[in-house]
Amino acid sequence: MFGVVLAATYTATLLRSLVPKQVKPFETIQDLLDLPDWQIGVLGSTSEVIILNTSKNDDVQMFWKSLRSRTQKDADIQSTDINLHMKRVSQGKYAFVSSEGGERMKIHGDCSLEFNDRLFNVPNIEYSMAVPKGSLLKTEIDDFVDKIENSGLLDEIMKPQDNRQSQCGVIDQTVKPLFLDNVKGVFVLLAGGVVIAGITLVIENVRHYRRASGTIR
Repeated sequence: MFGVVLAATYTATLLRSLVPKQVKPFETIQDLLDLPDWQIGVLGSTSEVIILNTSKNDDVQMFWKSLRSRTQKDADIQSTDINLHMKRVSQGKYAFVSSEGGERMKIHGDCSLEFNDRLFNVPNIEYSMAVPKGSLLKTEIDDFVDKIENSGLLDEIMKPQDNRQSQCGVIDQTVKPLFLDNVKGVFVLLAGGVVIAGITLVIENVRHYRRASGTIR
């Protein structure tokens, strides 16, 4: 038993040392922009683009300036096709900036992706529409909101763009065949235990023989 435990401990330590530690390629927006072989993208023709374009935040302005320069060489980084962005993210070295990045990542089924919600040093802000008191626009806006609400269009707009359920965290309960590769670790532990037990037995026999020889003398 001691030999098996020792072999298991050694094997676990060896495997842990062989598995490379994952290091995030960037933590801040400056880190991302400094990566020469990485590309960045946003979903074009959305409110996010307007916010990036009009924000007074230094990090956002720096990002937007770099994004505009990159768009001249690669127009797809402001594509309106979400699937194109997610495909490039899955291919690697592509950072997709989205206010719904965490949900999009899960919905599109690649749970190995990471969502960095601290890329910009910007507090969460909710936007609303306002008009001057007594403005004629208030009546027009109220009428417009009533129309889209009564027609059901408002509810449709508020729905997520993709209603597919997330596959992250779902346990695969399908029955799969068992191969030797699936259990070879057990045989490694068993072989290690047998070897160590054999060595221990030899040492004990040698010690016993020496004690017996000393007693006879």
